[in-house]
Amino acid sequence: MPFFDPTVQNFLDSAAFGSVTTQEKSIHTLRAELEAMQASTNPSLDSLDYETLDIPVGPTGSVNIHIYKPKGRELVPTLVYIHGGGWMVGSPIAYQRLVVDLIEETGAGVFFINYSLCPEVVYPVPIEQSYAALQWLYANGKTHGLNTEKVALAGDSAGASISIGVTLLSLQRQTLVPRYLVLFVPVTDISKQSSSYKLFPEGPIVVPSEFQEMIKAWIPDASRRTEILASPLLATSEDLKGFSETLIFVAESDPLREEGEQFGRNLIAAGVNTTVFRSLAVVHGTVVLNAFSKIPATRAEIELAGLKIKRALV
Repeated sequence: MPFFDPTVQNFLDSAAFGSVTTQEKSIHTLRAELEAMQASTNPSLDSLDYETLDIPVGPTGSVNIHIYKPKGRELVPTLVYIHGGGWMVGSPIAYQRLVVDLIEETGAGVFFINYSLCPEVVYPVPIEQSYAALQWLYANGKTHGLNTEKVALAGDSAGASISIGVTLLSLQRQTLVPRYLVLFVPVTDISKQSSSYKLFPEGPIVVPSEFQEMIKAWIPDASRRTEILASPLLATSEDLKGFSETLIFVAESDPLREEGEQFGRNLIAAGVNTTVFRSLAVVHGTVVLNAFSKIPATRAEIELAGLKIKRALV
């Protein structure tokens, strides 16, 4: 039996969020449940300047973005954040606490990309939307108080996968790559199941059988799941040449643990400055869920990520 931090164990015993499978609940119900659970314990945005925009870029014609800045600061370094949620759930409300935490640790503004979710859209639309939003930021961010010469990128789970995809597109298209990349519990290979899937067949949080349904919704065409934007673990050292310096966090009891660690090994082999940490006694999504916001692993991950981002954006 896996060993969990007491706060994690209490949450799992309470079944506070219940099932994350679309087999039992509609996707709209899942989205609403996550928002409601997070909103009840979200911090205020009173200490921040905040705006939201629909910018006219990307394959769907527009992308919704949210900008958060320390109040009264004219020009701040920029952290682009791409949220997780199995490509199917997640929103600014669901991530408000994490955004506030990251601003407090970095002093940066957060450029939050609220990409279109599947099954309403499918691969590679959210990756292209996020890439287009990043290009818009470089061209227009200064008018919104964001320093476009000091940009880092972060994401969790599916959002970490999209963040990797955006970085790979930047390399392929010879546009700017972010100065620093933080990946929380990244999805890096949807073409197959790693050994940690067998270690944690019931999850928790990510249940392999349910996650396969999310993958099918994300990329219905199975032949495309081996493309490196979909499964960046399959990228070659040549593909990764010039990749951003990267910090990766994985969770001990997570079916995605091995693929996250292996992606870190691949980056190191390609000559990319990379550090990987495995947090013990926690599960997938620990850094995101407000119920886990004060446990030592969450605080350490956010504080270390914040320190590394702050130093990279000096």
